This record gives sequence, C-alpha cells and structure tokens, in this order.
Amino acid sequence: MHWDHERKKAAIRAELAVGILYKSNVEIGMTVLTQTQNFPPLPKFKRSIVIAPDAPWDLAQAMPRAIRQAV
Repeated sequence: MHWDHERKKAAIRAELAVGILYKSNVEIGMTVLTQTQNFPPLPKFKRSIVIAPDAPWDLAQAMPRAIRQAV
C-alpha cells in the first residue's frame, strides 16, 4: 500500500501509525521515538535523483542543488 505524505502524517498524528519522517516534517504533537523508548537508531541513507536524459541542462543542475540546500 502506498501512502502519500499527508496521509502518513495524519495516521501518525492520530497515533495509528509509526513512521519515518525528516526532522523538518515532525509536527507539534508528534513524538520522536528514540533509544530511550527502545527504538534503534535509523541507519544512514542516500538519496537518488533521476533526471530524464532530455531534461534541460539548467533544470537538471538546479534541482539537485536546491534539494541539497533544503535538507
């Protein structure tokens, strides 16, 4: 089942689900579970950006740069 981001956050807020969110997406009222609550630390991960071969060069360069600056 694929959940969009807003539905996942709604389920977390309603305490019907546990999910993995970026720190910037944690909202007031959500609890970050840590090793104190017996949750293991999350592993590091890598992001990938797939750009169409025919994408305009300036867009293909700007998008990854903007994403890196935002996270």
